[in-house]
Amino acid sequence: MVIQAEGVVKSYGQSVAVDHIDLNINQGDIHGVLGPEGSGKSTLIACLLSLIEYDSGEVKIFDQYMGLNQPDLKRRIGLVTKQEVFFQELRVVDNLSYFAALYEDRKKERQRIVSEVLEFTGLVEFSRFYPKDLSSGIRRVLNFACGIVHKPELLILDEPLFHADAESRQQILQCIIALNKHGTTILLCSGSMEEMEQICSRITMLDKGKVLAEGSRQELKGMINVREKINLGLVSPTPKVINQIQNLPFVHSVSLHKDGLEIRSKKGSQNLIELLEYLREEKIEFRNISSDEPTLNDVYFEMTGKDLREKER
Repeated sequence: MVIQAEGVVKSYGQSVAVDHIDLNINQGDIHGVLGPEGSGKSTLIACLLSLIEYDSGEVKIFDQYMGLNQPDLKRRIGLVTKQEVFFQELRVVDNLSYFAALYEDRKKERQRIVSEVLEFTGLVEFSRFYPKDLSSGIRRVLNFACGIVHKPELLILDEPLFHADAESRQQILQCIIALNKHGTTILLCSGSMEEMEQICSRITMLDKGKVLAEGSRQELKGMINVREKINLGLVSPTPKVINQIQNLPFVHSVSLHKDGLEIRSKKGSQNLIELLEYLREEKIEFRNISSDEPTLNDVYFEMTGKDLREKER
């Protein structure tokens, strides 16, 4: 077991930021912690790494109790946050050399490591640039590169794609996947369901500092009543027609948006067919219809009544 956390609690006055959290992450996992801003993700990371003193519970990393003065253990861990950790006055290559020097004294070995990381993250062409001359996306890649320069066995990521554009986002995600294939265990904390859907093998959902649910993507989606989402573009979306559709036995809920109706159907295998038959029988005209499986946001919304992008209060 790479991370074992049991009953971890952290409070700030009357506010409980981390509320009796258990977390178990196995070697080779890409484990996601998913929740909106303010749900306790960053505080949980700080507790796991003993960056702050928590109230109760215990944490083991690589089967060792985590404490403040354990440099050998911390050398095995990489941390990437949404805050930029690099130096503005240093070029990309010099930033990486600085962070490599924290772990490697030999100059030639540092040069080899830096060259390898530049190649791995796609930063070779930017190696002589200063951060101020980089796009926000490339700055995110540099921030990521600084956190992995020592080839950590455990990589902890806290909103690593913050302000990343689409190209840099995919670049970082592909690096995460590649690191994992070479044996790095990943803990990814984010409020973005898209990256969780793309790369995480297991996901823990947080709500107000508590574990809401935990499982694989499919296990989480199986916990809710919605089986699929049907998008229906009606020619005349009158209140009467919408109410009729809402009352169909397989319909969980209906919402109106600019492109038509979003129909959340209950568990079943013939929902789309039944809807099409109903529309034909009632001679209800529609422009288009499509079906998608529920997302992790749908899971979170059904369990909490909140959207993942909604800040906790």
